[in-house]
Amino acid sequence: MPGARGLFAALAAAWLLQASNGAPLEAFTCTPSDVPDFACSAVLDDGVTFSWSIDEVLGTLSGRLDVILDEPEWIGWGRSLQGKMKGSDAVVCQPLDTGITIARYELNSYSTSAVLPSPVQDLTDAACAYAAATKTMTMTFTRPLAATSPKHIAILPDITQPIVYAYGATKDLMRHKSRSGAMLMFAAGAAAPADPPAATVRPRVPPAAGDPVNAPDAPTPAPTPAPLEGGAATTAPAASAWALLLCVLAYFA
Repeated sequence: MPGARGLFAALAAAWLLQASNGAPLEAFTCTPSDVPDFACSAVLDDGVTFSWSIDEVLGTLSGRLDVILDEPEWIGWGRSLQGKMKGSDAVVCQPLDTGITIARYELNSYSTSAVLPSPVQDLTDAACAYAAATKTMTMTFTRPLAATSPKHIAILPDITQPIVYAYGATKDLMRHKSRSGAMLMFAAGAAAPADPPAATVRPRVPPAAGDPVNAPDAPTPAPTPAPLEGGAATTAPAASAWALLLCVLAYFA
């Protein structure tokens, strides 16, 4: 809606001055991403990177949060109204011993008892894993741009909006050990297409012996003159030629 976009644009400057500790929120824009399948990336903090793509036709945001951690811990990312945790609409990954869970949460309070799974779980392509080789916890998901529940917060393409991110010291969702907010311009770029495959040069295969398809063409034989009556073949009527020559010479004599 144009009115909603205009409202968010007008409030963006005010949001830049609001955060949970009163400090200005750092603003980020789209940097072309080198992460496959994502158009934009932003390094939100040391060891914290968020990558995203927006599909306005499908009305979805595909996001990826990478956090460098010494061991698997819960991580979360969400849309906020003022860059504060309370009231945020978040996606949280918990690498539990019983299995990894990833879901949409409503942060109703700073108390973990009020951090509840959303009654509308509409994430698709959701995954979470820890890579020990790079010490990176990675969460990917796709969510609707629109708010599909009363406590969900919409994402408007090409508008700067507050976000929050956090991670904890445990595998399950407990009090965070690090959290922060930022302003993010959700550019609606499309992921760069993959490089086209190199042309394949097919080597020439020598023809197999007796192969009528790949065998080289046989030389074309010279045409055989048609035989005259009587069966003898000739290349020119010699007697007629001499007679014609003598007539020409007599004419010029």
